[in-house]
Amino acid sequence: MLTLLFALCASAETHSGTVGNTNNINWSLDTDTGVLTLTGSGATGGFGKDNRAPWYEHRSLIQSIVVEEGVTNLGQQAFNGCSAVTKVSLPSSLTTIGMQAFQNCSSLDSITLPSSLKAINKQTFSGCSSLTTVTFAEGTSKLTTVSDNAFKGCTSLVSISFPDGVATTFNATVFDGATKLTSVILGNQTAAVNATTFSGCTALAKVVFRNPNTTISCTASLFPANVIFVGSGTSTAKTYAESNRIAFCDPENFPGGECGDGLTWTFNPLTDVLTISYTGTGTGAMATYTKEDGATPAPWYAYAASIRKIEVGEGVTVIGKYSFNYLNI
Repeated sequence: MLTLLFALCASAETHSGTVGNTNNINWSLDTDTGVLTLTGSGATGGFGKDNRAPWYEHRSLIQSIVVEEGVTNLGQQAFNGCSAVTKVSLPSSLTTIGMQAFQNCSSLDSITLPSSLKAINKQTFSGCSSLTTVTFAEGTSKLTTVSDNAFKGCTSLVSISFPDGVATTFNATVFDGATKLTSVILGNQTAAVNATTFSGCTALAKVVFRNPNTTISCTASLFPANVIFVGSGTSTAKTYAESNRIAFCDPENFPGGECGDGLTWTFNPLTDVLTISYTGTGTGAMATYTKEDGATPAPWYAYAASIRKIEVGEGVTVIGKYSFNYLNI
């Protein structure tokens, strides 16, 4: 028993060292807890195939990464291939995440990015196949660039909301292959969206443009047929949508209308809720519709890909035939 206990204790090690141009960043890996900690001030420096990060050889043991306050820049390929990492903590001092810094961290399921971050570089989170949640910390964002393939292959990412702040440009194939991505909300200072930003987003149902003057260079054919643009009634998003036969919603004027005897419907594109209401007069019976490929599909069919919840009010007595059969709820 004593021999076994000694062997177990001896197996736990701490690896440590320094990185950065002036050895300004200290790193320590506790193999017992799987926590990699970076402390110090400034940049880590970049890494690559011929210059691996010193913790790379222990990457299979790293389960979480803690970057302390004072670190400003995580270099290229800093944590590339750390496939066992599930948690990452980043400081408010961080301004740059280098190219491929978290590439192929395939177990990482969520991350919070600080408002101080100025750029998400090429392939930063590409191959993070378990990533479901990307949160931006409170505060005025300094994010100016989301580069090529930043979230490429993030096949578990369902939605993402970018912060308000300074002018942000979205480059090529940012979300390429994010096949479960349904909703993207862009910040109120989004300057431009590239032709292929949403390439491969086959489930994309909604893009919200909070800046009415965003330059939209997207290739229309890359959008799924049922995608909806949401923006102001005088926005570039509306002009683009109308020119390319894309459904459009103005948050100040929700789509809706009559749907039966004494019934009305409204769709809120910000909450993805379809509401059926009784006006107080009439039988409360909903109209009868056909399947989506029929002559008279339900009037909310154009928004079907975005509807995530249905609220049916008091007074509704009959749900019409084929009313909701094509909704993906």
